[in-house]
Amino acid sequence: MRRLTALIAALALLATACGSDEGTTATLPDEGDTIILQTAYEGGFAPVEFILNQMPQHTLYADGRLVSQGPQPAIFPGPMLPSMQQVNIGDAAMAEVLAIVDDIGLPTTTDETNTEAAAVVADASDAVAYYYDETGTHRYAVYALGIVETADPHVAGMRSLFDTLDVLAVESPSAGEYVAERVQVLATQSFVDENEPGATLEPWPLAARPADLSEVADLGVSCTVLEGDEATAALTVFADADQMTFWDYEGVSYRILARPLFENEVGCEW
Repeated sequence: MRRLTALIAALALLATACGSDEGTTATLPDEGDTIILQTAYEGGFAPVEFILNQMPQHTLYADGRLVSQGPQPAIFPGPMLPSMQQVNIGDAAMAEVLAIVDDIGLPTTTDETNTEAAAVVADASDAVAYYYDETGTHRYAVYALGIVETADPHVAGMRSLFDTLDVLAVESPSAGEYVAERVQVLATQSFVDENEPGATLEPWPLAARPADLSEVADLGVSCTVLEGDEATAALTVFADADQMTFWDYEGVSYRILARPLFENEVGCEW
């Protein structure tokens, strides 16, 4: 049973207009709290800890909730935690998004990357879309999206998807505060000059010692996932921190990066 009869009708009309074949179009699951679509920017030229801390740009649930990264204030140092916002896009917008998913061909794609732009630009990130249905995960990525003009309709669909979700995240009604139940925390040893403008040194904020965190390969980065009361306590502390906050543990200073984890993410695994 579909979520709403009106949404079924809208999807059917869009599928007919696009000439989609039966069985290859995006659909909605019965459970409204199921994540059906995520977009992200992955990779690129950045410190390894920032790449490991990258999170989805947009996360869309079957009930129409859209969680996305909101704008950051134009100040330095900026807040430590990413800005998160949650809206409800409504049935018509949901139908529009799923039609774009069909245009990209995500329901029939397993894992594909367009690398046309690699010949003209280096160290760019991949713009990635993940669509989830009963058959599994469908991934399509475009390297350096928007840098190179292409006739590939799937790339045009990706630009439309990111643009559409950006607009919906701003213009749709609020769906209430987004509260993360789990948090990924990354820590690296980092020298701090307390005379540097904006730099502060605070006591180590976690119950676990730095040595108790899991080392990520040989990258000099350690990771842990916090849940429940630990996650709530850490988020409270991190909310008052910024990008120039360092953390002291027995005379050793650390930089910490943290981000919420969605229900379909494990954390600390790459």
